[in-house]
Amino acid sequence: MSIPTIQIGTIKVLIILGIRRSKWLQLDRPLVLADLEVLELLPVEVSNGKVVCEQYFAVAQRTGVPQAILSDQGSDLQSGLKLLQNKHPSVIGLSDVAHKGALLLKKQLEADDAWTAFKMRCGATKAAIQQTPLAHLAPPKFKDKAR
Repeated sequence: MSIPTIQIGTIKVLIILGIRRSKWLQLDRPLVLADLEVLELLPVEVSNGKVVCEQYFAVAQRTGVPQAILSDQGSDLQSGLKLLQNKHPSVIGLSDVAHKGALLLKKQLEADDAWTAFKMRCGATKAAIQQTPLAHLAPPKFKDKAR
């Protein structure tokens, strides 16, 4: 199962994609998006561990308990996974490569004094030139969750 989420206004949409293990084992190539089928599309106003776990259980009743759940490691998805694992300990939680790489890079950079100094200098430069003819040279807005 793969679990992406999308925020639309106040609505958060959980999209659950999946592939049967038997079909996956027959592939002689890496998995691609076209191999997956949409198992559920669930819009909610509130998304927390309890809500996500209920969503997981609803899908599991139709398709069977998943062997693995791949997600972006959002706190609501992680909490829901832990609740699911309490009843089904064999379910494995996996990170997608983009988010895992971003988290590892963030951890490494946060420990680097040169990176911290660079971020501070970018902020100071932007503030110093934002109302001048050089404003177009200002560094982009820093995104803490950039991938």
